Amino acid sequence: MASKCVAEPDQSPPHVVQDPPTNETAELAIDYDFVEQPDQDYFCPVSLELLVEPHQTSCCGHHISQQAANRLGRERKPCPMCKKDKFGTHEDLYFKRKVRQLKVRCPYKKSGCEWTGELGDLNHHITACPKRPWKCQYCDFKSIYEMGPTDHTPNCANYPLPCPNQCEIGTVPRCQADSHLLECPLQLVECEFAGNGCDVKVPRRDLAGHMTENAQHHLMTATLLNLRLTKELHQKMEEKDQQIVELKQQLTEQETKRTTKNELQQQTKDIDTKLQQQTKYLDTKRQQQTKDLDTKLQQQTRDLDTKLQQQTKDLDTKLQQQLETSIQLSTFTCHTHTLTGFNRCQATGGDGSWYSEPFYNYPGGYKFELNIDTNGYGSAEGTHISPFLYLFKGDYDTKLHWPLKLIVILDMLNQEEDHGDHSATTAMEFKQANSDINYKLIGSTYKFYPLAQLKAKNYLRNNEIKFRLWLKVM
Repeated sequence: MASKCVAEPDQSPPHVVQDPPTNETAELAIDYDFVEQPDQDYFCPVSLELLVEPHQTSCCGHHISQQAANRLGRERKPCPMCKKDKFGTHEDLYFKRKVRQLKVRCPYKKSGCEWTGELGDLNHHITACPKRPWKCQYCDFKSIYEMGPTDHTPNCANYPLPCPNQCEIGTVPRCQADSHLLECPLQLVECEFAGNGCDVKVPRRDLAGHMTENAQHHLMTATLLNLRLTKELHQKMEEKDQQIVELKQQLTEQETKRTTKNELQQQTKDIDTKLQQQTKYLDTKRQQQTKDLDTKLQQQTRDLDTKLQQQTKDLDTKLQQQLETSIQLSTFTCHTHTLTGFNRCQATGGDGSWYSEPFYNYPGGYKFELNIDTNGYGSAEGTHISPFLYLFKGDYDTKLHWPLKLIVILDMLNQEEDHGDHSATTAMEFKQANSDINYKLIGSTYKFYPLAQLKAKNYLRNNEIKFRLWLKVM
């Protein structure tokens, strides 16, 4: 009997034996997964393992494991902590309770178990954990306990099934159940003369005896069956002769219909020839008309192109003139700034302010500077950062429009993702740049963004914050 089979869909015989108990959980060397890592005092200084069975030394009061205490006692070695030659140990039940109260996770967490509890309850949980390892005792299949017995066992190819005939073999693997029935000595089989009228079924082992005991009866039955079949054969031959006569009549009728069909095909061919000639004439005429129309359209198109080019040239000249005067007043300009040394700005004794390099919003434009107060301002002191936009006296102020009206958008960039930026939009107005510094708050309040969330939301990274400033002159 083969030791391995290919698993097939479950076609179990009626009688199924109970699955005997298996060693579902192998011996596990537990690597404790603590919720919070315990202090070093909870580990044996000799074996470096967790003090599951702690013993306290009589000399210096340190804790060592029971195994370490026994070994040191047998070898008569000094205390591993204070080096005293002769010392005793005793089990510390109070410290043992503290060790058993440590919070641990199930060692089968990777398999999906979410259990968390005390170390003293871990062994009991492992015994009943539905995520513990499980191995089929009939094949090499491995899974977890909650799935193995219910999902695999009912379809295991090597699972032993009893012979439905209760023969002396006893049980066979599920994948060999069908082939076993083809050999089972107690399986009911038909008589070899079943096709000749014998409807008796006997166990396979008794078939030879049945054939010997009923040989005369089988011969008589076969003779009568042969006579009956001969008579039926003659009747069928007569029916076939009648069918041949009818088929010959139908063939004659089909030949007549075929002649009529050939005449119709010739008429259809003549009609197709005339249609092709007419179609060719119409195609030639349509091509000539299309050619004439194309010539006219090309001439009209050239005339229209000439007019359109002239109009486009005139329009481009006007738009260029308008664009030169309005482009600076109708578009946003973008400026990127990086606040470096964030921790230094917040250091004790500093004012917490960071200033960008002065910049013009566009060549020949207004002069600005971005200020970030990293310690907050006003009602946001110590809790938020506050941004300001400064207007300085520039080199081109005499040629610019005043008062200055702006739309200001400030984005604080998320440095890990391509979205999630924090923004504030503000409308501003400056009457005139002068020797004094003009500045405006960006945003509706001084609380632009909480300091506590800068790093958690990836706005502060490597001691830097990145800003993108959009300016639009109204």
